[in-house]
Amino acid sequence: MLRLAPLLTLALIVSPLASVSAAEFVPSTRGKKLISYGSDWPNTVYVRQHVREMEKQPFDGIVIGVSQTREPQTNGETLGIRCWTKEKFDPKLFEPALEDLKAIKFEKFKDNFIQVETMPGDVDWFDDDQFGAVAHNFKILARVAHEGG
Repeated sequence: MLRLAPLLTLALIVSPLASVSAAEFVPSTRGKKLISYGSDWPNTVYVRQHVREMEKQPFDGIVIGVSQTREPQTNGETLGIRCWTKEKFDPKLFEPALEDLKAIKFEKFKDNFIQVETMPGDVDWFDDDQFGAVAHNFKILARVAHEGG
């Protein structure tokens, strides 16, 4: 009887699953969003200058890079990559990016994100001083995202 217990348990678990047929599954895009994110993420300047052109694409939103540069870029260096460092960035350097976001009037893109990537580096995640810089830099990104809408 002890050998039958696992088999009976397995049968009780699998039986309900077997009753679901492939005919009941209906793929749908309802409730799903398509967000543009690739190796060509635009910075805030680029989005500000090209938002109408970009919104012609079949996306519900985009991932935007926050950079110091005032040049439009689609894959430049961003705080979302550089924030994994011992260096605390000056929030004032990213004020123009915040101004860009506030000025952009999105019509179609309603689900937008700030670009962040986990990057290996020389930061000790368990050292409060070192990781404090990372937290500081993420705080800048969070402020830009929140206040930029």
